[in-house]
Amino acid sequence: QFHHNRVDRFFDDSIYLTPLTPGCLDQVHVYQNLFTRCFLPWGFGGFSEPGGPIYLYRNIVDMRVGTISSHGKFLNAAPLVVHFRSREATNLGKLFIYQNTFITKVNPRLSRTLTADILRSYAQATLMFTRKDAPRRVHNNLYVYLEGMIPPAVESLPPLDEDVRIDGNMHWDTTNPQQSAKKFAAFRKSEFFRQSQKKYPPGWEARSRLGDPKFVKFSSDPWASNDYRIQRGSAATGAGIV
Repeated sequence: QFHHNRVDRFFDDSIYLTPLTPGCLDQVHVYQNLFTRCFLPWGFGGFSEPGGPIYLYRNIVDMRVGTISSHGKFLNAAPLVVHFRSREATNLGKLFIYQNTFITKVNPRLSRTLTADILRSYAQATLMFTRKDAPRRVHNNLYVYLEGMIPPAVESLPPLDEDVRIDGNMHWDTTNPQQSAKKFAAFRKSEFFRQSQKKYPPGWEARSRLGDPKFVKFSSDPWASNDYRIQRGSAATGAGIV
């Protein structure tokens, strides 16, 4: 278990969640941590077996500040990162992600975002490299998009034959919330959404919400001090997030 820590200023993987020794990462719980200024918060990969089940919950991943790279540039990454030999070899194992708060610069222009799986870019790529033989459950997280939200669509979600459930999340697009709301509504009327109900009866993201979570104190300024507690009247209240 890894909990109640502040992890700050890691240029590479803050926590590496793929075991180098068989069976050593079983029943992993990473919870109630604060990750700040980390280039790659949660990493997977290598030549070892998949771990799991792995539970990532009630963490705050604040990626407003990019990590300094070469030539004075800052890089922006998704919360999950993988280092595997090939797409076929990529296996994150049984992964459960719930009740986290993610603040990132994951961008609809994927060329401006570091993610290893552009085919599953929705929800800040927390669905990356899902599989048929390993469950991925993504529920009741709060996603804050500082540079625009990638909407749910066939192009950004996993294939329906993979073992995926995603629902009960809250999304806040700080740049164009009206446009994201329209695209979200269109997704719920789509044939893809109706097909997802055969796998998960409510349908993927059926109970998810869009809106301002009304943090006690929030600024997109990477050097501002934020308070991510939720105020009364927040759209996140009663959504299973807090």
